[in-house]
Amino acid sequence: MIVLLLFFVINNNFIIKNIDDGQITLLFNNFPFIALSFSILGLMFTINGFNFIDGNNGLLLGTTIIILFNFLIYSGNNNHEVDLLISSLLLVVIILFVFNFFSGSILTGDTGSYFLGFLIGTIAILLKNYGLINSYLIACIISYPIFELITSFFRRLLINKKNPFSPDSLHLHSMLFTILRGRFENILSINMINSFTSLVIICYQAFISLGIFYYSYIIGYFYSFFILLFLYLCFYLILYNKLKNSFLSYN
Repeated sequence: MIVLLLFFVINNNFIIKNIDDGQITLLFNNFPFIALSFSILGLMFTINGFNFIDGNNGLLLGTTIIILFNFLIYSGNNNHEVDLLISSLLLVVIILFVFNFFSGSILTGDTGSYFLGFLIGTIAILLKNYGLINSYLIACIISYPIFELITSFFRRLLINKKNPFSPDSLHLHSMLFTILRGRFENILSINMINSFTSLVIICYQAFISLGIFYYSYIIGYFYSFFILLFLYLCFYLILYNKLKNSFLSYN
């Protein structure tokens, strides 16, 4: 993945030229290798983060819809080509979301999640380099899959004492599904619980998006990002502790 992204970024000049921070931008200008590495790392985080959240009916596609809507709103119709790209992708994802959410009959899979993550990452770089969206705002918009990736990596490494690249069932959506299944499996089908789990997380992201839209300009996008991180960690730890206690009481 690093080799492919290195070729893509250099060949197409998809390098993040500046961050909305004078010191970091100066560092990027003086040391192009750092800007190149940051661009590749950002794309890798987005691509793998999207793969991490692909586990429930409609979750990945619903998250993609929210991110694309945010991109479309904040870009302000200031670049026709980018708006056309976002709108076209949004239309396709909405159609797939309907089938995936209600029936689970059309799956994104690893290829689909990597592809969507790659598109979202490259669109984010375009929006930033065209000066359409603040870089910290972009970080807020795509924060959920990034947080999921980082949290899973360090949890596996530091808490579970295992290979950070090995799969497990302790993602936020996986734990929420397990808790909801234990509570509602007598009255709802597994497929309905699966979709309901996605709906809860999608609604959470929609609520967060509204909060960013109305209040982040007061707080600042930089501080908003860390507020989102705090909220995510609280949500995650509540589910993690609840699931851990459930296992202890079961045993």
